[in-house]
Amino acid sequence: MDRHEKPEFAVQNIVASVDLGKVRIGLEEIAYKSKGNVLYELEQFLGLIYRMNDLKIIFLIFASGKIVCAGAKSESDIHKAIEKLIKILEEKNVITKGLRRHKRKTRERLRKKEGI
Repeated sequence: MDRHEKPEFAVQNIVASVDLGKVRIGLEEIAYKSKGNVLYELEQFLGLIYRMNDLKIIFLIFASGKIVCAGAKSESDIHKAIEKLIKILEEKNVITKGLRRHKRKTRERLRKKEGI
């Protein structure tokens, strides 16, 4: 290739990250309520792997509300997939608002357990 020639390229895969804010996502509930398109093995990986077969996109969903979206071919595919995923999670009733409160309760439980 001549140094003045521009290399050809094609977008194969776009990866995006999403933060749903101060929420908790019930990964065990998703695994229990979903069929076939979910992989969740807490001993192996802290996130849940969710395959959206119709859009050929894979999500890594974490209990903290953070989500990684991989496999999209365009930005519009990402938007569609994320909107669809959030709708699915809301329908399954697995999103809990108020992460701060959850962390506070967890700290309180740990203190009681440790006798502080």
